[in-house]
Amino acid sequence: MSNPLDNRALDTYRRLLGYVRPYWKLFSLAMLGMIVYALTQPAFAALMKPLLDGSFVRRDPETIKVIPLLIVGLFILRGAAAFFAEFFINWVGRQVIKTLRGEVFHKFLTLPAAYYDRNSSGVLVSKLTYNIEQVADATTRAITTLVQDSLTVIGLVVWMFWINWILSM
Repeated sequence: MSNPLDNRALDTYRRLLGYVRPYWKLFSLAMLGMIVYALTQPAFAALMKPLLDGSFVRRDPETIKVIPLLIVGLFILRGAAAFFAEFFINWVGRQVIKTLRGEVFHKFLTLPAAYYDRNSSGVLVSKLTYNIEQVADATTRAITTLVQDSLTVIGLVVWMFWINWILSM
């Protein structure tokens, strides 16, 4: 049986994601950055075996030259992906905040005078600034965690199974 609180939270989250729709291209770039960032973690793990075997065990000069360059390249790719993911998701988050603040402000303009008598100006300013900021920040953080961290775990588990599925079980 599903929890009604979960359904409400999911509906609220879907509604918040609806504000992202006008910025779907930049949001997609942020998602791509998160995916690339997440896939670099298993790539680092994949480079460790040839690095250790080729440089310490076999002392292969070609491996000693190539693997560190690949690691540096992977670090550069990871840094660029992290930058683009963070930049674009924050930009989209700022646009969502701007839209939400505009909607709340327009709602404030239509409220009856009695509402303003019951609520202090501090509460109203807090709703307009702090609360909206918190909602947008939680949304972008949740997306980052969901996409980036989930894909990192999946990638590392797949790599473990690729190396030795019996041991991974």
